[in-house]
Parts: sequence; structure tokens; C-alpha cells
Amino acid sequence: MGTRIHKVVLHPNGTNHFSKLTAADGKPVDVHAATARTNPSWPSYEGDEICLDMHALYPQGDVIDGLPMLLVLRLNVQCACAGHCGFPADHAQTVATAWARIPQARPPVIGQPRTKHGRGRGFVEGHLERNNLRALKAAAESAISEGKERAALAALISAEAAKWELSANELQGALADQLSLPNAVAPVLAGTSMVADDYYWCSAFLHAWRDAIHQVHLEISLRWPQLPTGTESRLGTAGGAQ
Repeated sequence: MGTRIHKVVLHPNGTNHFSKLTAADGKPVDVHAATARTNPSWPSYEGDEICLDMHALYPQGDVIDGLPMLLVLRLNVQCACAGHCGFPADHAQTVATAWARIPQARPPVIGQPRTKHGRGRGFVEGHLERNNLRALKAAAESAISEGKERAALAALISAEAAKWELSANELQGALADQLSLPNAVAPVLAGTSMVADDYYWCSAFLHAWRDAIHQVHLEISLRWPQLPTGTESRLGTAGGAQ
């Protein structure tokens, strides 16, 4: 993997990538309402900042026809309550931001209480199964020789990248080991690339990213709020990737 992606997905400035997901009723996901339904006593994420840090993109399971059983995108996730983020510029960290306002959890020393907002930190994994990978690969190979199909596929990829605020440089860095050239993403987004695999990898990554955002929503609205409040730190899955 080349460059890791760091992305703020919830911020008091109005950024809310979870609202771009669709719930079972067809409405946008409301992470605050979902959290309150799980545990009304759990501290609200209103005013919090939640960010993701790409850890790895890798195949898993047996490979058939060049496609793995799963393509896995693993992301670290943390809330402002977890303390300092390694990418402060992305948060525009100042004394007025959530990172400064929300108290950090104190060390678990006997007799020393922890804050109500614990260390909201863990990891999630977005998955893409072989059948989905096969469909994306077939779509890329079919579109490459026909100008209108290629342009339509490029438009879909561009729209998905814009939806999650992922730039060409970020995609290029994340997919450096898979793409044909050091500047392969820009031609894909423009529909001028003639390399089917580059379209395929961009599509696959964005589908995995969308699933990972869904997993983050489940992590912070279902799993974290099931932990005790007031006496325990807010924890993620398995302690988090590094």
C-alpha cells in the first residue's frame, strides 16, 4: 500500500458521512438517533469529531480466476474522546474544537475514576465478496472499448469518490500497489484511461470504503453504546489497529 488515507467523517462543522448511507426505511442514516436508541444514557456524538485512518487493503481467502474470496479494507476509527489525533490539520484543531472540549479518559489506575467520555477507538473492516469483485471487473472490461460506456463508468466512479470526499491523490496513494501508473486515477475519473484494471480497482476500493463507513456507523451507534457508561472507557473492536 502507498499512502494511508485519513478522513474526518463527523464534525461539528456539518460534515456527516453517515447521513450519506441509507437505512432500511430508505431514509438517510441518523447516527445520533441510532445511538440513543441503543443506549439513551450513552454520551451523544453531537459536537464530537470522528475520524478514520486507513490501515490496510488486502485480499483474504482462496483466489479463483485471479479474484480473492474477499477484498478487505481495514480502517482505524476514533472519536474525539479518545484524545489526540495524529492528523490535527484535518480537524483544524484549536481550543474551540471537540478534541479540546471533550475530556480524555484517565489512566485505569485503582481508585482513579475515568471520565464519562472514554477512549472511543477501535477498527472496522469493509468487505467486498468475490461475486461483487467479479461484477466490477466485468463492467470495467466491458466499458473499456466503448466510449459512452467508459464515460458512464468514469462518471459513476467520480460521483462515488466525491460522495466520500476522496480525491484522486488519495485514491492514487491508497491503490499505489494495484494501479498501472503513478498517475492512473486522474484518467480513470476523466474517462480517458484505457486500462480496465485501473477502473476495476477504483470501483472496488470505493465499494469497500462505502461498506467500511457502514461498519463504522454500526461500531459507534450499536457496539460502543452497549458498554457501561460512567465507569468504563468507550472501546472499539479488539483494541484497534495500529
